Amino acid sequence: MHRMGFAAAAALVLAVAAPAFAQPQQQGPTPSPEMMQRMQQMRAANTVDPSQLPRLYSVRVVTTDMARAEHFYHDVFGGRVSQIFPGEDSVQLASGVNLVINRAREPAPAASAAGFIIQVADIDATVQRVTAAGGTVVRAPSPTPSAFGTRAGQIRDPDGVGIEIIQFTAPSH
Repeated sequence: MHRMGFAAAAALVLAVAAPAFAQPQQQGPTPSPEMMQRMQQMRAANTVDPSQLPRLYSVRVVTTDMARAEHFYHDVFGGRVSQIFPGEDSVQLASGVNLVINRAREPAPAASAAGFIIQVADIDATVQRVTAAGGTVVRAPSPTPSAFGTRAGQIRDPDGVGIEIIQFTAPSH
């Protein structure tokens, strides 16, 4: 597999994306002063040394029921819920990763639902919160750590979005 240096990759991205940036942008709703302040705080918090990139910043999930999705992600993973724009909310996790929740007009087929992996501190407690918050357990967490020192399970949020939960266990000596 060919490896490309950071500068070459950045140049390629700019070459591909530049025409799209040249197009006039559609203006969305004007953010509230509170949202402008939050956006400035997010920009300051996420301006990092380029050597620490790429890193996961945000995961987008789509739902037909905003309140249900907000409650599920808040109740299971914690974090602060806030509105970005009407029909787009965010749950910011303690790790700094944002779960962006978008309103859909109709449910997506389960096979096309997004999926992601999230690391948790206590996988058994997380599974209990999943079922209490209206999600489903697709594959219960492994009872013992794998050879890699992890326990993993698979869940779905109330809209069918697939999530793998993983817990890294302390090494035994």
